Amino acid sequence: MAINTSTIKFTGMASGLDTDSIIKDLMRVEQLPLTKLQQSKQLLMWKREQYKEINTLYSSLRNLTDGLRFDSSFNKKAATSNNTNVVTAQANNGAIDGSYSVKVNSLASSAIVVGEPLSTNASLTDVASTPGDFTITGPDGTKTITVTATSTRQSILDDINNSGTGIIASYDEANKRLMLSTKQIGEASSITISDASNVLKNSLGVGTTATTKGKDASVEINGTTMSMASNSFTFNGVNFSLRGVSTTAVSVDVAQDTSAVVSKITDFVNKYNEIIDTVTSKLNEKKSRDYKPLTDEQKEAMKESQITAWEKKAQSGLLSNDDMLKSTLITLRHSFMNAIEGLPQGKNTLSYIGITTASGVDAYKENGKLHIDVAKLEEVLQKDPEGVKALFTATSISDPKLKSEMGFAERIKLDIDQAITKMGRKIGSSSLSDTVDSSTLGQELKYLNSSIYTMNERLSRVQSRYEKQFAAMEKAMQSLNNQNSWLSSQLSSL
Repeated sequence: MAINTSTIKFTGMASGLDTDSIIKDLMRVEQLPLTKLQQSKQLLMWKREQYKEINTLYSSLRNLTDGLRFDSSFNKKAATSNNTNVVTAQANNGAIDGSYSVKVNSLASSAIVVGEPLSTNASLTDVASTPGDFTITGPDGTKTITVTATSTRQSILDDINNSGTGIIASYDEANKRLMLSTKQIGEASSITISDASNVLKNSLGVGTTATTKGKDASVEINGTTMSMASNSFTFNGVNFSLRGVSTTAVSVDVAQDTSAVVSKITDFVNKYNEIIDTVTSKLNEKKSRDYKPLTDEQKEAMKESQITAWEKKAQSGLLSNDDMLKSTLITLRHSFMNAIEGLPQGKNTLSYIGITTASGVDAYKENGKLHIDVAKLEEVLQKDPEGVKALFTATSISDPKLKSEMGFAERIKLDIDQAITKMGRKIGSSSLSDTVDSSTLGQELKYLNSSIYTMNERLSRVQSRYEKQFAAMEKAMQSLNNQNSWLSSQLSSL
């Protein structure tokens, strides 16, 4: 059978050369352009990831502006009780500021019926002593319950709880007593039992009863006594919850919830400063040109810690002096620093509420970071809450709308929206770093992927050519070796 020698690879059998190693070395040189393309792709993907991290910070700041753009954020009220064991309170946004004197004379309670103690050896699994009927009436209606010869104390309890009368039956195991109570509290709640056959009395110690009613709460509000069927009530926009009885009045104070506003403004400032620090560090980061993205072959020869340290260096400076990031920082700084047109002089900048920037040399070093004097902010909130609100929520009344007339939250929301839009055009919207889309970096990535594919196709052909050339060389040398052996044998026979 003939052998197709074109499929056989000679690896130096005739020449004595390590042709496989030679081909690998030749291909390393041929692959240099491919390696550069792959490194360019990796750098682009890293760059996109860094942009996305900054975009996440932008989104966080935009979310915080929503907590400061609307009047409702500044209208929150807080109610404080000086004795939460007696009464607690929660103020609605429309609550009236002031102090309330609350004295709880009694709490609203449910109607309760307690049975006589059963024998010490009584069990809920015991069968009821005699069959018969009894009727219970609660806030939700009346129900006749039939006790049969097979009914147990537990089944009677279950029938009461499932009667739909609004009565709850429970058994005090320690004291061997049946306890009936209403789900509803107040005088409107009641329990009536009719047990002509004494079946309930014989089984669980409760017989026919007169109507037992619950009790209403008795509360004195600012000296005026009121009765109510609940332990919770609303007065002047304040939700009061009664917890216990008091012999003296409890003070409940209602005022603007400045702590919530201070927290929102502080978070807003801190997030802006975080953006300043992060973006500035990226803009000033030096590029380590000697550290290129590692190839798979290089990674195989390194430890994980070495790879991490190397790639950290390789990723440095990718956003150095980036025009888009610089432009956004400049815009944000101007928005924070410029006064709001239309507000009173002295009350139209952030300095009015204790938010300032560093001065002198420090101002240059900090790149416009904000400093907040919380004590001053709290003071102004107490004295001029409407002025603080206007600083953040003011809207432009011009046509078209002017940014110079907008409050600081409105301005920053506008700036960040524009920055995120620009970022989207640059990097796309996908969470995947290697996604090809219509964004600027997406198109660059598309070009690199196409170039890498083309280069791989070319390298495959080059390697195939080298293998064929060396195979032909080995075949030719084998032929020469065979001729030489034949000549030698002919000469030796003379």
